[in-house]
Amino acid sequence: RELTGLPIVTEVMDPRLVELVGQYADVLQIGARNMQNFPLLREVGKYAAQHNKGILLKTGLMPKLKEVLCAAEYLAHEGAEKIIICERGISLTTGDTRNTPHPSFVRELRQATFLPIIGDPSHSTGDRELVEHTSDMYLAAKANGLLIDVIRDDEPDVIDGHPVCDYKQGLPASRFKAYLKSLRKEK
Repeated sequence: RELTGLPIVTEVMDPRLVELVGQYADVLQIGARNMQNFPLLREVGKYAAQHNKGILLKTGLMPKLKEVLCAAEYLAHEGAEKIIICERGISLTTGDTRNTPHPSFVRELRQATFLPIIGDPSHSTGDRELVEHTSDMYLAAKANGLLIDVIRDDEPDVIDGHPVCDYKQGLPASRFKAYLKSLRKEK
């Protein structure tokens, strides 16, 4: 945050770590596998309300509309007001993608709630070659925004002997910039 001025989003996975993560993150993320972790939802909701933090709620692996709305309600019931729902693809895949993007679910969510809904083309596909097309599908479904992984143009796939996390789905920075520019032209 100090270097870029950008707000920080960090996933919190344990109710006991909400306060620690909250000290560093502007937005607390509830990951797909924790969408129905009700003790975590309660703690994040309370903390966000007390500290004016945002919450990014990723949809579960095979979510139903009611389940997502109920998870958001748990957060809101604790006083959280800044809740964003993120469609990150469903676990129904033919092997070509990490998950299956579900833009039609974005449309369903938009009709069912006033909360902002974003699409995650990076995690839903796991393939940088599909990110722009999937982003377009999310935007056509009326997503309020997108969560796109970006890597440096010269980013190696391995650093110090360790694979770079989510390397295959990250758009190189120059490609992301060109895509963003094309979206601005369309408006």
